[in-house]
Amino acid sequence: MAGLCGVKILLLWAGIIGLGKCDLPSTAVPPVQCSYTVNPIRYGIQINITSSAVVKASIEINEEGKPETKQVFTVLRFDQTSSHPIKQLKPCTKYNAHVKVHYSNETTSCNIIGNDTSTSEIHKDDIAFSGRDKSVCFQTEWNISSISVQTNGTVVNNSVCVKPNYADLCSDLTLIFTSQSCNTSFPFTRNISLDYLDPKDIQETFLNKFPTNITAKLPPKCKNLSIDYTCHKKKNVNEIKKLSELEPFTDYSCTGHIKDNNVPINKTTEVLVQINCDLKITITTRTSDNTSLELTWKTASEDCEAGIPKLSYNCSCRSHEWHENSSRPSEETCKISGLSPFTDYNCLVTATYNNFLHTSPPVHERTKVGVPEKVTQLKLMVKEHNTINVTCKLSQERFNGRNRRFKARLLYNGTDQLVTEKNSTGCDFKFDNLYYSTSYKVEVFAVNSELESKPEIKSISTDYNDKAVIGFLVFLIIFTSVALLLVIYKIFILKRRKSY
Repeated sequence: MAGLCGVKILLLWAGIIGLGKCDLPSTAVPPVQCSYTVNPIRYGIQINITSSAVVKASIEINEEGKPETKQVFTVLRFDQTSSHPIKQLKPCTKYNAHVKVHYSNETTSCNIIGNDTSTSEIHKDDIAFSGRDKSVCFQTEWNISSISVQTNGTVVNNSVCVKPNYADLCSDLTLIFTSQSCNTSFPFTRNISLDYLDPKDIQETFLNKFPTNITAKLPPKCKNLSIDYTCHKKKNVNEIKKLSELEPFTDYSCTGHIKDNNVPINKTTEVLVQINCDLKITITTRTSDNTSLELTWKTASEDCEAGIPKLSYNCSCRSHEWHENSSRPSEETCKISGLSPFTDYNCLVTATYNNFLHTSPPVHERTKVGVPEKVTQLKLMVKEHNTINVTCKLSQERFNGRNRRFKARLLYNGTDQLVTEKNSTGCDFKFDNLYYSTSYKVEVFAVNSELESKPEIKSISTDYNDKAVIGFLVFLIIFTSVALLLVIYKIFILKRRKSY
């Protein structure tokens, strides 16, 4: 029994079995003995651990001299001998490794057998190419953050994807991988087919001409590449038009169909097109009478020299209010009627095409002298029995010309025989020393430098001669008085004769 218990004690120390039925004295568990070696493998290193017991372990590695690069790996349970590969490390780089085992709440640092090691060189076969998102990508299990990638002598980046330059399409692209730590480099050559073409990279330029065109800068090495554009109005996607069919002053959305040897392979991004013809309307001649203006103009455009589209025109003139006249399409002349004589107007021409409007610079023009309007508020008044005062009104703009004045004519009513005529800058006339109790007719005209208005006519009669009547009455009284005195005198004489 004692011998059997002794064997169990040895097995217990080895960690192979637990306590059994043997009543053994309480003793401390001896520490675990462990060691490890470090060997380079492809893409990294391998840690080989030997332990005196089945334990849990933790592995710490870092680049030599760079403790900040520490990585920790945990092995939950392993047999007394186990191997643990660690990949995604940098090539040709020395790593320090530290192994600790954990058993029965105790942590033991293992001894390294040999020295820390460096990773192996990176080889061309360690890298595999793929295409993703219009880029040339490469895959490897190495940590290639220290690898530089060059194309055409330029460092691209240290990432795993390189987007080819637009000029590299339809040609071979050579990428050179260089490892400074391994002091080695090797090239990779890939054919950059049109599968790598990103339509967003195509520079498209809309030509503001009529008819218009869209120029696209295609990859210079793709000799069989072409683009055909189709367009539609922004508000009518079903009406498809070619570039040659586009109308000016209209919003279009155009898309290019990319073709390789006339076989469609892709589409360009949307190009917004509106042809603005930059019209220039020049009023060349203008003629007028006293109630209308006639305009003639020419329309030109530097952007649409090949042909200005059919335009509709509207010409208008304004003094205090607008007067308009719509001209027939493509006709470059118009006449505006219903204007006031001898009035200053600002006139312009507006070209319309669909909803587009373009207006010429205004020109200043004055209508010719016209017939003045009739005077208003004509009033006649008799003063001093044989004097006629005449007043009237007419605003200055109603004269329709320069040298504004009034003319009044006095005529005998019934015979229209002219008595006198007077002119004045104001409508205030006085006709005196007229015949008493006589009917007269007064005609008043508004007059400008060339024409006179129709007369405003009124009649009036002078009063009786009050002075003559008074004189006659005085004479009659005197005469009657003298006659009465003579009668009285004769009566007195007769009575006197009878008395004798």
